[in-house]
Amino acid sequence: MTIRSGQQKRLVQDLSMYFAEKGAIPSPREYERMPDRPRSSNLREINRIIGSWHTLLNRMEKDQPDLWAIIHKPAEEASPLEKLSAAKS
Repeated sequence: MTIRSGQQKRLVQDLSMYFAEKGAIPSPREYERMPDRPRSSNLREINRIIGSWHTLLNRMEKDQPDLWAIIHKPAEEASPLEKLSAAKS
């Protein structure tokens, strides 16, 4: 069976949305153990459709830059007043 680019695009989109909701990209082993991962997206299917986990991440970065930015958004720092009150106590 040939892999269509539509399958790849849909898989990249679905996993980008899932990782954006989670706020991080897990390792392949952690992803396999997640009970709430997308239904038909186990690691074997990802490797069959995309080729590898690394290729998936590259495609996510290239095809979904807005979601990639959300996933890799740095944690918000505490405001200066919160830092000051934490230092006093």
